[in-house]
Amino acid sequence: MRRLILSILTIILVLGISSAVSAQVQVNNEEIDYRFGEYISFHSEILTTSPVDSVLLFIQREGKYDTLTSPVLVPQDGVVEYTLDPSKDRIRAFSTLQYWYEVTLQNGDSFATPKGSFYYDDNRFEWQMRAREPFEAMWQEGDADFGQSILDAAQQGLEQISNLLPASIPDNVRIYAYANPVDMRATLQVSDRSWVGAHTDPDLQVMVVSLPTGPEQRLEMERQIPHEMTPYCFPPPLVRKANP
Repeated sequence: MRRLILSILTIILVLGISSAVSAQVQVNNEEIDYRFGEYISFHSEILTTSPVDSVLLFIQREGKYDTLTSPVLVPQDGVVEYTLDPSKDRIRAFSTLQYWYEVTLQNGDSFATPKGSFYYDDNRFEWQMRAREPFEAMWQEGDADFGQSILDAAQQGLEQISNLLPASIPDNVRIYAYANPVDMRATLQVSDRSWVGAHTDPDLQVMVVSLPTGPEQRLEMERQIPHEMTPYCFPPPLVRKANP
């Protein structure tokens, strides 16, 4: 019984300390502003009841296990801003980033803010969108019929693969159709590889294709989309260790 009472008192003490620290630090007006391929800016207002000693910004990139850690200057008005270079810091297109702050006060107390997140879309363009499970089609140029054709090609490709071999049905695949290969390669940051016509990232559930206007557009659509869908339908093979 005595141990139980001590445990309850310890929990109350810890919660009391956490509440006290939370009361000392408040983060307001969190904003993310970015220009795809150029910059990502973080803006927040940190209010404290005690002078701030230091602030760290943590950024977790989807698909990567190394967290970016950056010190942030805190002016007297409490407004903090930080800008990173998405090319230098290898921010993948169409990925989700999580971020949070760690605020250390001069009295030694430290406070980690709740995690925020945002989707790093290609905001250079106004995307149109149509969806039919499990696919979402986004495209730059063309009408609703063009978007529906992308969905039809994806469904047809999935059925063709399933008819040949037992295949897994993907939960969701977002298909971004660029109007020219130049814009698409800039998105993938592989401009030195002029032969690249499409790309897929199964871990992000994203497919990127280039479908320029012209008489070959439909043929390219029916060729690229089923080809890039294969990784979604078949899990990677198990790697077996060689016998000693």
